[in-house]
Amino acid sequence: SYNKHKSFCRMGSMIKSTIFVMLIVLRRGKAASPYNVTNRWSYSAEAVRGEDWPECSYRFLSYSEDCVTTVDLYDTAGENQIVTFVSNDDGSWLLQTKCGNYLSYSSECTADTSIITTTEANSSTSWLLMSQPGLAWSFEASGRASCSDKYLSFPEDCDRHVVALGAFTSGLASFLLHPEAAPLPMTHIENTVQTCADPFVWHEVGSSSDADANFHLICSGGTLPLNSARQLSPETVFTSAGTVLGGNLPEWAVENDRWAPENVKIENNRNLAVFSDREASDGMHRIGTALSSTDVASMAWDEYSPSYLYLGDSAGGEIDPHLFIDLDNATFLVWKTDDNNAGMTYTRIWAAPVTLPSSGADLTILEPPTVILDSTGLWWVDSWVSGGSLIEGPEIVYRLGFYYLFFAAGKYCEDSYSEGVARATSVLGPYKKLGVPVLSTKIIGVGTNGAKLVGPGHASFAQGSDGDWFMVWHASEGENCERFAYVDRLLWTGDGWPVCDFTPVNTTHYA
Repeated sequence: SYNKHKSFCRMGSMIKSTIFVMLIVLRRGKAASPYNVTNRWSYSAEAVRGEDWPECSYRFLSYSEDCVTTVDLYDTAGENQIVTFVSNDDGSWLLQTKCGNYLSYSSECTADTSIITTTEANSSTSWLLMSQPGLAWSFEASGRASCSDKYLSFPEDCDRHVVALGAFTSGLASFLLHPEAAPLPMTHIENTVQTCADPFVWHEVGSSSDADANFHLICSGGTLPLNSARQLSPETVFTSAGTVLGGNLPEWAVENDRWAPENVKIENNRNLAVFSDREASDGMHRIGTALSSTDVASMAWDEYSPSYLYLGDSAGGEIDPHLFIDLDNATFLVWKTDDNNAGMTYTRIWAAPVTLPSSGADLTILEPPTVILDSTGLWWVDSWVSGGSLIEGPEIVYRLGFYYLFFAAGKYCEDSYSEGVARATSVLGPYKKLGVPVLSTKIIGVGTNGAKLVGPGHASFAQGSDGDWFMVWHASEGENCERFAYVDRLLWTGDGWPVCDFTPVNTTHYA
C-alpha cells in the first residue's frame, strides 16, 4: 500500500568546549539527546551548503574505504560517512572512523590545511565543538589555536568535494550531525496499554465527567480508540476509556478504515473530532467530522458531517487532518493530500481557514486551500514511490512568535519513518525546515521487550499541567507494525528549535 501511515575568546579548551556543547537547555538542566553531542555516539556530518539537497548533493563528510587515503564530501550517507565522537579529558573531541583511525591535521600554521587520518590520537586529532544556529556545529582544530585557518570547512562551489581547514568567517564551516548509533540503546516504556497508531493528545481543562482524566489520547482504527490519563509525562500510562465514535455512522465513514483522528474543544463544552475514512465511491480517503455535545465519554461523538469535506478531491485522497486555533481564535484546517497514493514523487501539506460549527458538525471552508509545505529538500525523507519523498501527519504548535509545523516523514512502520519540523512567523508560511529529524529510528532505542523500536513519528504535542511541552509519538517494537504510543518531554534550543528529551523514566513510579 502507498497509504499512511534536524568563537568565544579562548579561555582554555575545557571551558570553551563545555560552553558550546551545552546547546540545549531545559529549566531543569541539559537535555538527554544525541543532538547534545554525546560520548561514543556515532554521527553522519552533513555540510550546511548554500543550496538544498539534492541540488547540492555532495555534503557528507566522508573517508575512503581504507579510512586512509581521502577525507572529502560525498553525496550519500553510508558506513564510510559515519564518525564516532570520543570525548577527551580536556573537553575536546576525537573524530573516529569505522576503522578506528582519527581525523587529523597539521598543527603547524603553514599552507598545509588538508584533513587526513591517523592511527594514533595526539594533539593534532583533537577538535573543539561550537554550536551554530539550527542544531548545526562547527569543528575547530584545537591543536591550531594560534592559526587563522583552523575550522573544518568546505567549498562554496557544489561541484567541489574537498574539505580543509579554513577561517570561520568564510561561512562554510557548519555541519548538521545526524545520529547513527548509540553506544548503549535507550529503553523506552510504552505509555499505552494497547496499540495506538497516529496518537493525538489533548488536555481536557475543567472536565466535569471525570476529574481524574485530564488528558485524552485517541488513535487510528475502528471506531477510534479513546484513552485517558490523569497527567502527561514520560511516566504516564494511558488506559482505555472506550472509543470515540457512536451513533449511526454516515455513508462517508462506514468503511472501517479510519485514520489519524484529532479533537478540539469548541463552544458550549462540545468536542469536534476530525478524521479520514476510505470513501466507498472511489476508494480514496476523505476527511470528515464528528461532534460530541457532552464531555469526553466513550461513543459520545455521535453527530456527523453529512458528507466528507470537499478539499479538492485530490487524486490520491486527503488524510491526516489537523485543526489549529490561533491566538486570535482564527481556525485553520491542515491536512495532507495523499499524493504518494497517486504515484507522485513528492507530497504536500495544505491549510485553509475554517469556521467551527455553531450547530451541527460541519466545518465551513472560508478560503481556497494553500500549500504550506512539501516534502522536498531533505535527504533523509523517503517515500513508497521510488525516488520520491513523503511527509504526512501535520500538527502546528505556536510558541514565542513562531508557528512550528511538525510532520511525519518516510514509510510508516519502516526504518525511514521519522518526525521533522519546519517553522514560520505566519500560520500559512513560508516555512523553513529544520535540517535534522526530531525523531528517527536511529535516534531512539529499544522497547521493554528489548526489540529495536522502528518508525517513530506521527507525533502529537501538548503542554502538561506545569506548562512544559510534551511529545507523544508512535513506534513499533520490531518490524511488526504494532505501534504503541510513547511520551517524552519536548525542549527548545537557544534559537528556538525543538528537541526531544530522552531523560530516563523513573520506573519505580511506572504503574
